[in-house]
Parts: sequence; structure tokens; C-alpha cells
Amino acid sequence: MAISRKEIEHIASLARLDSTGGIFDRLADDMQGIVAMVDKLAELDLGDITDVINTERKNAFHEDEVIRNSRRMS
Repeated sequence: MAISRKEIEHIASLARLDSTGGIFDRLADDMQGIVAMVDKLAELDLGDITDVINTERKNAFHEDEVIRNSRRMS
């Protein structure tokens, strides 16, 4: 997927980036690299991978408990 210069200019304006200094060329190169990486990740076959979220956990938090340390609390 190619990113057009118009799209780069629009993104730069949304981010309020200064349009001087050849920033569009650098942004285009960086975005092309990001899009290429996402395209590569999209090619992965993830059908056999199960979710790693532990849905069995009810409450991971516990009440705070004050422990008195005689050296610190004197």
C-alpha cells in the first residue's frame, strides 16, 4: 500500500508539523516502512494461536496490610 504525498501532507497538518525542511520525504519513507511492516505481520497465519488472556482471574488486587517494623516505626 503506497502512501500519497497528499496523505502525508494531511497527516503533517493534523500533527501541526512544520512543512519546511523536506519533512514530507522523511515522513513518506518512515510511513512506507511502517506500512510494509504491518503488511508483513498481516501475512502471518495465527489460526492455531490461542488467546493468552487469563479469564479465570477474578480479582488480582488485595487489601493493603500494615506491617510494623520496630526499627522503622520507632
